[in-house]
Amino acid sequence: MDFDSVLSDLIDQSPRLKSTDAQIVLRDRYETYFGVYNHSAQPAHPFGLISMNWTEDNVTGGPLSERMHQFVDYRIGEYFKVSFDEFIDRPTWQCDLMIKTASEFMRREKPIIDKALDQMKANQT
Repeated sequence: MDFDSVLSDLIDQSPRLKSTDAQIVLRDRYETYFGVYNHSAQPAHPFGLISMNWTEDNVTGGPLSERMHQFVDYRIGEYFKVSFDEFIDRPTWQCDLMIKTASEFMRREKPIIDKALDQMKANQT
């Protein structure tokens, strides 16, 4: 379905509205059509117009969230002795290089850590 045709149908079928009413109707149709908030399927909510909807969340799963997870997962702070703020303030290419380097360190350390864990488990039995 094409949004332009939906909008055209809405304009053709709607009675003449004041500017503010038309804006509200168009915003509601836009939000429903693009999945921001379904005004027609959900019960009327007094804060539907101003409440945060999950489709408007551009932080969760966004680039900053991804970098934060990489900082923790690759132990950037431990390897490079930088805080998250120092890390995130660097140019993208430096962050990528730090992640790549930390990943290589972790790959090299893994056999040593696995061996130490195996010895520790063997000593417990």
